[in-house]
Order: sequence, then C-alpha cells, then structure tokens
Amino acid sequence: MGYNILEENAESLNCLESNLIDKGRGILDLKGKEWTKLRNLLSCLENIKEREKDNPFFADILPKMDVAIGVLGKLIKLHGLYKNKPGLLGGIDESVVETLSRIIFEVVETIEVWLKKVQRKMDGVAKGNKHLRDLPIHERMTRFYAKVSEFNAEATLVLRHPLNEVQKKRVRSAKDEDLMRYNLKDPIMGRREFREDDDFRFPGSRIILTQGTHRTYELYRRYLQERINGNMLVEFVIDMKDY
Repeated sequence: MGYNILEENAESLNCLESNLIDKGRGILDLKGKEWTKLRNLLSCLENIKEREKDNPFFADILPKMDVAIGVLGKLIKLHGLYKNKPGLLGGIDESVVETLSRIIFEVVETIEVWLKKVQRKMDGVAKGNKHLRDLPIHERMTRFYAKVSEFNAEATLVLRHPLNEVQKKRVRSAKDEDLMRYNLKDPIMGRREFREDDDFRFPGSRIILTQGTHRTYELYRRYLQERINGNMLVEFVIDMKDY
C-alpha cells in the first residue's frame, strides 16, 4: 500500500504510447479500433491534466494538452455524428493526426523527465538514515518531528490506512501551513522504528503512519513538485496504540 505516484505516471505513459496513431494516417483512413484509441487518448490526457494541473513542471505542456483535448473531443463528436457518412469528415485538415501525435510525444517526454526527477528525490531516503542526522528532537516525549521528504511510501513511510480519492481532492486546496500545522483535534500520528541499514546514532528512518494519510500524501506530492522544501518539519503525535 503506497501513494502510487510512480505507478500513476507509468500507467499514463503506457496509455499514451499504446494508443498513438501513426502520424501519416489521415482522418478518412482511420478505422474502428483507431477511433477507440483516440477515445482512450482523450481520457488519458484528461486524467493527466487533472492530476498535474498544479504541477509547475507541467506548466509548458498543459496548454498544448488543452489543444489536444479540444481537438480530440471535436473529432470524436464528429465521428459519432457522421460515422456512417465518412465522406463528411473529409473537410478536416489532414495534418490533425500529425499535430496530435507531436503533442502526445511532448507529453510523454515531459512525464519521462518528470519521473527521473521524482525518482532521484525518492532515492534520497531509500536507504539508511543519514538524512536525519540534523533532525531536531521534539521537546515533548509524546511527539516527534519528521521531514516532508520522509513521506516516501515506497521506502520510509508505512501506511496503516489507504488513500481515498475524495479526500485526496479535498486536501489539494489546503494551504501549505494548514497541512503542516499541528491540529489538536486531528493530529498526524504514528511512530518511528529502525530499518536494517540505519545508524543507531540517528532517529529510525521508518515511519509507521496511523493518522494523517491524506495530509502527508499532499505534502509529499508538493515536495516532489518542488513547491515546498523537503526539509520542512511536520509534528507527529506518537501513537502508543500501534506498539
């Protein structure tokens, strides 16, 4: 059970690449399966846009995606109206498939570069706990601090509860300070433990998260997008019930 950030992007890449239409094809040449691919591309682009609309790394490609989404939507609508009279589609610019292919290739390239950046960030905490040598000790014995960069559910964060899509969307509108602020009524809770390669001079690098799944997910997402610093501290309450 994780945040599935890498998996979501890998699925998007597979969707785009498996549904590409040969850029040499004209609208009148497209057959039934190729129209299905165009519908798949439209759905895929819409999903990527919704997921990455606040990601600064996608700022340059999003307007082009809007163009592709608009063109695909119109093409699919026209095909639905005139699929039994394909000759009526002949007035559409024959370069449209080539234009769509070019945009799709740019989206694929953007995601691939983005994934490499994400992987480097994730690898920074993947092994050992040297990244915690400067972590301050909380003044209260019942609490501890964690860095946002630690919220890597592929390596250092263990989730006790799965993500919920409704709550994921809800926290996206929250301000950074609201996500990080200690909430007396609904604190982020969990505990630390050591992993195999940890140095016992520093805090254990594995965090068992028992409460605050969606807030930590959103903070980590913003860190990967370079919207917040990974060294920013979040206050946890030690969950004694989880021992």
